Formats: sequence, C-alpha cells, structure tokens
Amino acid sequence: MDEIIQIVDEKYDKDDVNNPRDPHNAHKVSLVSLSPNGKYVVTYSEDDKSIEGWIVDSKLTLDPEASVYKLPKNWDIAEIKVNDRKVVCYTKYNSIKIFQMSNEHRQIELNPLPEMLWHGINFKKNGDLILPNGYKISIYHSKHDNMSNRLSLVSSRELLYNKVIKGVSIDDNNMWIISSNYLFHWDLETFQLKFSYSLGFTIEHYDKKFTVITKGNSIAVNYRNEIAIFLKDVHFLIRNIQLKNSDMKIELCQIQNNVYLLAFNIPKKDEKQDIILYSINDINKQQPIDASKIFNDEDSENDSKNKFILYKYNSESKEAFGLINGKFSYINLSDLNLHEFFESYRDDDDLVSWNDYLCQTFEKYYYNDTLAFPDMENIRSLLSESSKNIEDLFSDEYENKNIATKDINFNNQKYKWRIELENDFKLDKLDKLSVYSDKEEFLCSKDLGIKFTTLNWKILNNNALAIRYSGYSDYSIKIYEYDISNKKIEIKYYYKKSVELNGKDFSGPILPIMSDIEKKDLIKIVDSIIEDDRCFARYGPTLLPILIKSTDLNLTHYIEVIYNKCIKLVKEDPKGKLKFLNIITSSMNDLYEKYPDYITKFNSEMFMILDPSNERIVDGEYSHFYAFSHEVKISKIYHYIKFIKRIIKFIIALILTFLTSLLSLPFMIIVIIITLIIEIKEFPKLVSVLLNNLKKV
Repeated sequence: MDEIIQIVDEKYDKDDVNNPRDPHNAHKVSLVSLSPNGKYVVTYSEDDKSIEGWIVDSKLTLDPEASVYKLPKNWDIAEIKVNDRKVVCYTKYNSIKIFQMSNEHRQIELNPLPEMLWHGINFKKNGDLILPNGYKISIYHSKHDNMSNRLSLVSSRELLYNKVIKGVSIDDNNMWIISSNYLFHWDLETFQLKFSYSLGFTIEHYDKKFTVITKGNSIAVNYRNEIAIFLKDVHFLIRNIQLKNSDMKIELCQIQNNVYLLAFNIPKKDEKQDIILYSINDINKQQPIDASKIFNDEDSENDSKNKFILYKYNSESKEAFGLINGKFSYINLSDLNLHEFFESYRDDDDLVSWNDYLCQTFEKYYYNDTLAFPDMENIRSLLSESSKNIEDLFSDEYENKNIATKDINFNNQKYKWRIELENDFKLDKLDKLSVYSDKEEFLCSKDLGIKFTTLNWKILNNNALAIRYSGYSDYSIKIYEYDISNKKIEIKYYYKKSVELNGKDFSGPILPIMSDIEKKDLIKIVDSIIEDDRCFARYGPTLLPILIKSTDLNLTHYIEVIYNKCIKLVKEDPKGKLKFLNIITSSMNDLYEKYPDYITKFNSEMFMILDPSNERIVDGEYSHFYAFSHEVKISKIYHYIKFIKRIIKFIIALILTFLTSLLSLPFMIIVIIITLIIEIKEFPKLVSVLLNNLKKV
C-alpha cells in the first residue's frame, strides 16, 4: 500500500509551473469536462468567467494552441462538454454556445436551433452532438471531417408516454430512460429497445442529473441517493446501494473479474469530500471503505490546502483530475491495483449502508447466485478442458491405497472443498464431497456415489463447485453449493446429455434446464428456482412449459405454485413486479391446451388488478401498467417534418384559394399571404404543437 501512495505523490502534476500563464488567473475551477477518449480536458472557472483547454499525454499541460476563452460577466455555465476535436458546448438555462478551442475560438452554429434545452448534453465518440430538448432527442453532425462552422440536425426522436418518464441519460450509442420503476435501454442508432431492468425502488420525480454508467457486463444507475447495480441483460438488480449524499458521482472500475464502484461528491464551500469504494462482487466484506487514501497521503489528508479534491476519474486510463488548493491537478494511477487496495483497507468504518436485493442481508435471506447469476465463463472453461481418469488425477496417492482426496480452495481462502474418490472395479467413484475450514475444521459432507470414467471440476465465482464427469452412456455436469448458514451442501444444478457436453450448450444468459434427470435432483432445482425471486423471474418462462408437458404429479403440482406466486407478487407490488406476469403469459397456449381453467382464472385476476373503472390506471398512480406492453415509446419525427410541412402548406393554400373565390381577393395578395405563412420563424413550433395535438386525438 505504501508503494501505491508513493506513486500518487510522484504523479501530482508539477508541470503547471511551466505553463506560460496562470490558468483562470489563479481562480478556482468550477467545472471539469473530459473528452470521450480522455486526451483533452476543459475547465471552467465561475469566478474568472473563463474556459481553459488542457492536453493529457502522460502529464497535464495547457493547450499551447488555444488561448483562454472569456465569457460575458453575466454568464454562468450550467453544463459543459468537450469532444476529441476540441469542440466545446456549454449551456445556461435555455441558451447554448458552441466553439472550437483555438487561438481564434471559432464559433459554431446549430442548424436548426433547438426549441428548448434540458440537462444532459453530450458528445458521441464520432464527434456528434446530442441534445435532449424537451421530450425530443436531437443529434447534430458536421458534414465535413474538419469541423465546419455549422452542425446540422441529422436525426430527431420524440419520447411518447412522457408522463411516466423520470429521466433520460445518453452515452455514445446508448440511451437510458427511467420510469417510476424501470430502466429502459435503447439503441441510439436504431432506436430499438434492447432491454428493460427493474430498479428495485420507486422514483417519484423527474431528475435531470440521473446517470447510467457501464463497464463490461456491469451497469450502474445513479438516481439521487439510490444506486442500482445490474448485470447486462439480467432484469433484476444484483446490488442496491443507498448513499447519504444525494449529489454523488460514480464510476465503475474493473480489475480482471472484480468490479468496484467508486463514489465521490464535489464538495461545496467548507464541505468535506467523501471518496468511497465498494466491491460489487463480494457482498460479505465490510464495505464501503474510505478511498481518499488513493489520492492523498497522510500529510495531505490533514492539510486541507494540499488535499487533492477529486472531480473526474477516468477508469480506462486510471487518471484522476481535480484540485489542489483550487488549482487544477492530475494524478496518474496506472500502477494502482484496486483489488489489493480494497483488501488492505477493508476494516475501515462503514460510511453508508450496503444492501443486496430488496435491502435484505446475505446471512438472513436466501440468495441463489448459482442460478440467478450463473458463472457461464467458468462453466464454458470447464467444458473446454480435457477430463481425466482417476489414475491421471491421483497417480501418486493411488499407488498405495484405494481412496484419494483432493482439496479445492474457495476464492476467499476461508473454506475448501474436499472430494473423495474411491477405486471401483468397473467404474471409479466420486464417493463424497466435504467442506473444511482453512484450519482443517470439518464442517459438513455429502455422500454422492457418482460413478465415472473421466472427471474434472472448477470453482465458480460464488465458490460453488462445478463437477463434470462421464459414464458409459452419458455426460453430465453438477454444481454444488455450500450453505454457510445451515452448514450443509446442496445440489443447485444438474445437466446431462447422451453426447459430449460443449460450450454451445451454455452460451446463453441462463443455465439450460432439462426434465430427464433424477427426479429428486430436479425437484430440488425447481424448489430453488421458485424460492428465489430473481431465479424465478429468469427461469420461470423456461420452467413452466417443462412442467406443463410433464405427466408426473410430483412435478405438475408446481404449476399451481408458480401461478399463485406470480399473481401474489404482482398484487403485492404492481409497479415493481409486473414482469412476473410474463411467466404466465409466455405459456398461455400450453395452458389453454392442457389446463384451460388457468386462463379463465387469469382473466379474472387481471380484471380485479387492473380495475378498468379506475381512471388512475391511465394517468398518474397506475401509469406503470404501460410497461406490460411498452412503457416508453420513441417516434422518429425529423425525416417526416418536411413532408408534413408540405401537406400543411397545401391545405392552407386550398383554404385561401377558397376564400379568394368567396371574397374576390386578387391572386397576388393570396400569394403574399401564403409566402408570409410559410416563412414565419415560429412555423416549426406550430408544426410541433399540431403534431402533439394529433397524437392526443
């Protein structure tokens, strides 16, 4: 840890003294914006009313090709962004200014100007400017490789059902929209819905500062003091973090298989900055920890003038940007290992509450990681490796005895699996599976009696043990979990085929479920799926058709269990758990053929839940029922605007022609009136109002 802090100390930017002038006339920096590739930064000083450009290339220096940009004294910037071509866009209320950092500061115009502006301006990696104006998303682009003096509107989309929209966040080719209970992921290029996520909390008000960040397969939603963590294409959140400060910025950092969340506030005058770090992967560790030690040594921690105040952190390049005594500074943390740092400081005091799904604690509530969030990467790796016979695995031990053992350490090294193999005359046998502590204390065991010809295994991310084996006629994989609370080993998954298993069998987001395995094992798996809400939501649509097709009464009775649980969950929390109805609706045809009474029952239940006499369903409190079909809809408007204008012009011309025939007005007067109507500047707004009214009809 001393090495990391030493690196931090050496990397404070000492090149500022060589700059030809004092940035912002030595006034404090108010806002910082980093370009998409992280190589250019602009800073804004409210006190100095100025914008400076900086080049990031292993050190931080003022841009020698750009002079300071001065703002009028009556201007205060609300938001500022910069792209990789040094094009700066900043806003104040409903006004927007765009220019390119240089000695001339070439001004850039928008064609056409947006009708209004909201928080959330951004640049795509290709340099396109994204403006959220009202409930429209507008994209502006330069027609030339070298920036011209104009950015032209190339695409515009309108968000319908806007009463349920509580926030919009855009990053490059992704658009994220939140409603009261859901997060919707849209493709910004095709404007197609990619996936929806259940937030796990209710949003009451619109929040302009709502943000979404992604890293690998992890997605983090930051809404006021609530942070929801998702895995890509998994509907339910895996973590919920509640912060004390509602104005925190977040950044996801990934080190190999470990994902961390860095959260920090921008302190106001005389306010202390909190920089805290969470481990997303391991909920059992005490967290969060104080991460300010990454950016400050002990001396600067106690010296407010020399303390580094974090403003931006680039997780890709591991570069931090902030202030030291009001002066813009930079730290290169390329040698920082967050995993080692977290392990070294995990005994620090708790700063905020850490909750898993529905704010439940790991020790008290059931949490099935193996099925809910399967470690598909390690399972595919297990299948790609060659299996071995028992002599190859334990040749040294097998020379002297008929029983061999092998220990497999848990990832946290506190426990270990021990497999016991026995030499049988026809087939070798995996006789017993046990769990021991790191101090060789026996905790529990399970008799398996699995006969095999070849065998291999792998520890998964959640410390479950995946065992792959083959017999004379089939190939199988079983996954076992150690239940720490109840001190017992349980089978969590079983899959077998008559042909060799391969990675394609496990290429999807969930584990494949099959019915032709031992009944007792299948029943345990079914119980596991139904018991855990997240497993139930993910595997329910796959499991229910299997049960409907079954003729075994021990399995078909679960149909009613699944149906009753779906209805119960939706009744308890219609806003947050409407997704569970998909389990039933996806099997409607099968239910109708074999169990038609469920269809009648379902219709009756839905009638009672929706209550069509209640007007609140379509407005306000019950607007979440839009989500059953589509809660947010996007309409493409820009490509049709000229066509609509021509239609309206034609209609106006017909009306005036008709009036001419009645009033005997000269033809030239009619032409002048039509021309004036066509050219008025407010015409686009009138068209927009007309379109909105047409949508409401």
